[in-house]
Amino acid sequence: MGKSRVAVELANHRARAGRVDAVLWVTPYSVLSTVQDEVERWGCDVPVRYLGYQPLSQSDSVYLDTLARAKTTQKLLIVADESSLIKNIWPQRHQRMLELRCPAYALALISRWPRGTRSADG
Repeated sequence: MGKSRVAVELANHRARAGRVDAVLWVTPYSVLSTVQDEVERWGCDVPVRYLGYQPLSQSDSVYLDTLARAKTTQKLLIVADESSLIKNIWPQRHQRMLELRCPAYALALISRWPRGTRSADG
């Protein structure tokens, strides 16, 4: 089963339990349309907003708009696709994802790479 389907199933399961009412899907910009197709294919039960890591880290207006929306959404699930891109704590995208996580109800980290075994791999 693909990682996108697992994330959609997680969102649907939490939506049915009344724990999620929207999804913010953050992914590399280069695969954004593919992710949208996959989410549509598997059928997410709640509204999904898509955002590329690059616009998040490079555009203050995109970041501030996204943060404002996150703060006004009661039960937001953030899906961090290819989460290895936010593993390093110094880039701006990592810092901004931390800020987005604060008002969110839940965060799902998905990646095609297995989690590292060193303590630094988190």
